[in-house]
Amino acid sequence: GGAEQIANNVTPAYNRERFHEAHDLLIKAWTVPGPWRWEGEHYQQRVVNPWAVPLQQPHPPVWVPGITSKETIEFAARRRYPYVCLNTTLEDTKRIWSY
Repeated sequence: GGAEQIANNVTPAYNRERFHEAHDLLIKAWTVPGPWRWEGEHYQQRVVNPWAVPLQQPHPPVWVPGITSKETIEFAARRRYPYVCLNTTLEDTKRIWSY
């Protein structure tokens, strides 16, 4: 989003890539004991060593919020995550669910 782009000095062109990588990093941190290294395209962490791990196994439920982005709906569907429509019209909501 806008505030995060400004705070992190990043271009919005890579928002989706950054989101996908952050998702993968978080899921790994929830499921793989550390320490390990993360050398991604957008995030580099020399040492990841999660010590406060979730009680839910394999990890807590992930819900994906969105408006009407087809790409986000596909992301959620591929991973079988619930997609939460945020403030969409009834017509848009019907279109999202039919998609």
